[in-house]
Formats: sequence, C-alpha cells, structure tokens
Amino acid sequence: MRRLPLLALALLLGSVSGIAQIPFQNPSFEGDEPQDATVPAGWFPCKEGTTPDILPGVWGVHTEPAEG
Repeated sequence: MRRLPLLALALLLGSVSGIAQIPFQNPSFEGDEPQDATVPAGWFPCKEGTTPDILPGVWGVHTEPAEG
C-alpha cells in the first residue's frame, strides 16, 4: 500500500517531464560577431531599445561559455 503513492508520483512526473522544455534557435548566439546594442540571429528584443547582454564582462560575469 505504501508503494501506490510512490508509483503514482513517478508516473505523474514521468508524464509531464517533456512539457516544460523550451526549444531555442541559436542557443549559443553563434553566427554573428558580438557587438554592443545588437540582437543575435534567432533572438528578438523583449522591448524596443533593449538588447541582451552578450558581451563578456557585463554585470561582472567573466565565466567562459559552456558552448560556442
């Protein structure tokens, strides 16, 4: 009887695990030369006049990219 809740939880988690996946086009910003105030190919600004921080050093982050 104790296994029934665990089995139900495992089935529930297994059935919804693929729902939250978001596919990205150009996830590593490849193809464009990084420039200030530009949006990489495959991405769009959330609001007019806003761009992603893709250059190294923004906000004090100097971590090497995991991909690209």
